[in-house]
Amino acid sequence: MAPFFVPATARFSPPPPPDDLFLVYDCRHGRALLHGLVEDGLLVWDLVTGVKHHLPSPKQFLDRGDCYSSAAVLCAADHVHEGDCRSTPFKVVLMFTDEIDTTFCVYSSEAGVWGDFTTLLLPDSSVEDIDIRSVLLGNTIYWLLSGPLILECDLDRMSFDIIEVPWDGDNCYEGGITVIRAEDGGLGFAAVENLSLHLWSRKPDGEGGITWTLHRTIDLEKLLPAPVVTKINMTDDLSLRPVGFAEEADVIFIGADSSVYMVHVKSMQCTEVLMTGKKTVHKIYPYASFYAPGVSIGGGGPAILLSNG
Repeated sequence: MAPFFVPATARFSPPPPPDDLFLVYDCRHGRALLHGLVEDGLLVWDLVTGVKHHLPSPKQFLDRGDCYSSAAVLCAADHVHEGDCRSTPFKVVLMFTDEIDTTFCVYSSEAGVWGDFTTLLLPDSSVEDIDIRSVLLGNTIYWLLSGPLILECDLDRMSFDIIEVPWDGDNCYEGGITVIRAEDGGLGFAAVENLSLHLWSRKPDGEGGITWTLHRTIDLEKLLPAPVVTKINMTDDLSLRPVGFAEEADVIFIGADSSVYMVHVKSMQCTEVLMTGKKTVHKIYPYASFYAPGVSIGGGGPAILLSNG
């Protein structure tokens, strides 16, 4: 399925997307990251200026064969230029995993090469899938694996860790979960149960450990359009699901059939940003050239929404 770009604001028109030989991996700090499916390699693309950087895939990744993979792009200058990172160097973190182990390495645009590889043996539960979207907290990247497990990639220590997610009969979210930055700045995840958006976060348990806590529930019935709420209440054919997160704007994207709604968890504003007709959107990658702190959802939200169809 070909990727598609749609504007999230009338002030910006996205460029035409590439053909179906590319897969969207990430958007962050003013750059989009795509993976070439035929001529294997990565494309780092500034959608505002049009500047593109083509990166060859490292040989160890090409030799791996069948595996699940993802990558993240981030500013190499610690994102200190008031949100505008287009003129700064960048890094790309490539991660690939199978039922045995997980490996990652980092590309530096300053050096122009891939760095050393770091590998982690996985726990007994094998990886059957991976959510290729990532979340950056400080200098640590998080990916959601099947299980569900969260893979933690610490770029300062160049190390991996596995974090278990609470998942049992009492909170088995049919629409899946999305890893987010919690409101306190730590790791969290979002999920939807009926018409409630659940925000979870990891917090100290008072005994030297860390535990997951359901710290906030948002009533989507008060935010979504009345026809959507009515349809959800009257039929089992429509359910809500989290499809994306804008980490610089505290925005969670909720999919409902062929529509996507942008929910700002602080201002509690809700806006329909995408209507595809019949196509169901499962993942959204929000792109912004920069975010202005403290600006409302209209000025501080993403400019473009990317999806893999």
